[in-house]
Formats: sequence, structure tokens, C-alpha cells
Amino acid sequence: MLWVGLTGGIGTGKSTVTRILRQHGIPVVDADALAREVVKVGTDGHREVVGAFGPGSVSNDGELNRKEIGMKVFNDRTKLEVLERIVHPRVRTLCLQEKNQLAASGNSIAFYDVPLLFEKKLESTFDQVVVVTCDPQIQIDRLMKRDGFTEEEALKRMAAQLPLEKKVTAAHFAIHNNGSEVDLEKQVSDLLAKLRKI
Repeated sequence: MLWVGLTGGIGTGKSTVTRILRQHGIPVVDADALAREVVKVGTDGHREVVGAFGPGSVSNDGELNRKEIGMKVFNDRTKLEVLERIVHPRVRTLCLQEKNQLAASGNSIAFYDVPLLFEKKLESTFDQVVVVTCDPQIQIDRLMKRDGFTEEEALKRMAAQLPLEKKVTAAHFAIHNNGSEVDLEKQVSDLLAKLRKI
């Protein structure tokens, strides 16, 4: 099975690409979904996060208060490392299980949607890497519209990631999401045709 890493910058349209891939019948494992899974209420991951971040890290329903934790780790490298030490090994284990199941089910191609693929130096774990990119101004506009960020907040989030041009250079394929969804669908179809020839 061809194991393809899918990444991009915040607001570049990776979720839309994922949806199109699934419409084509291509399985996509979602790193963010796995990260939520490993810290669900009742898991060891949840207990460790609460132990590390205190009672304020939990919402009224017992789930982790992502906004609160996000604010703490976004401004403090040490806290971020603590969180990653709890979450990442568990995500890796779950991901491997999903990958093995997909291969055993006879899939010829599967994608792993992982936002920080290059930042976490995961490229060697994939057969191919695809990056979703767009013009910076489009990225800013999307973040302001989608997440209610100010332009300054949007730029701050973008700056926290590796620059898109570096990701494009390091990837095997790039999808440029500057146009319509029809254009995006065509690029995804073309990409799948190329991957099937590998």
C-alpha cells in the first residue's frame, strides 16, 4: 500500500482536499482526530494531561478545555513539549494500527493528514508527501473568516508553522488551492492518477 503524507499550512484547504479524497473512496487517517481520541475522558492520556495542566484544563463536561490548553502551549515552548510527550507516542501507536488495518483490507493508497509533518520531521515515514498550499493573502482571509482571527492573529498562527514555500520544495507533490473547488477536485484527480502509476 502506498502510504501518503498529506500536509499544508493552516487555512490552505487541507480539510477540503481530505473530503474530496474520501469522495474518491481513498481512506484518510486524520492525525488531529487521533490526537483527540488519545485524550478522551477516561483514557490514560486524559489523566496525564490533567495532571500536567491542572484542573483548569478540564471543561464542565469533563473533556479537555482545548482553548485553555492551546493558549498555554502556544505561548510556552516547555508546556508544548510536555503536551507533545503525552500525546504523540499514543498517536503514533494508533496511526500504525490504522495503517496496518488499511493495508490488510487491500487498499492500494491511503493518506495520513498530518498538519506538522515537516515540523515534526515525519517525511521519512511516508512513500510520498503531498502539500496543500495557497497564496498568503488567501490564507489570511480564510483564517479571519473561518476562525474569527484578526489579521495579526492569523499572521501569528501562520508564522508558527514552517513557511509554505519550504513545504512545497520538500514535498513530492503540491496542490495549489487558490481557485474554485472544481479546480481543486481536478488537481486531486490528477494527483491520484499520478500516485496510481508509482
